[in-house]
Amino acid sequence: MDVGATSIALSTNTAKSEASVELMSKAKDVAQQQGDFVSKMMNEAGEAQRAAQPHLGGNIDTKL
Repeated sequence: MDVGATSIALSTNTAKSEASVELMSKAKDVAQQQGDFVSKMMNEAGEAQRAAQPHLGGNIDTKL
């Protein structure tokens, strides 16, 4: 078995794994930012809706 070739193959696989983990970390960060943005926009839309029609959604009838 060639020790040099094995070392190079192991190093290449390690680099690929590290790059993959880094890419997934960045994708997770982007998804988190997008989720935060969507949540913020939904809250703002809800506030605008309540300001426009404050009488809606304040009561829930739980009797059957």
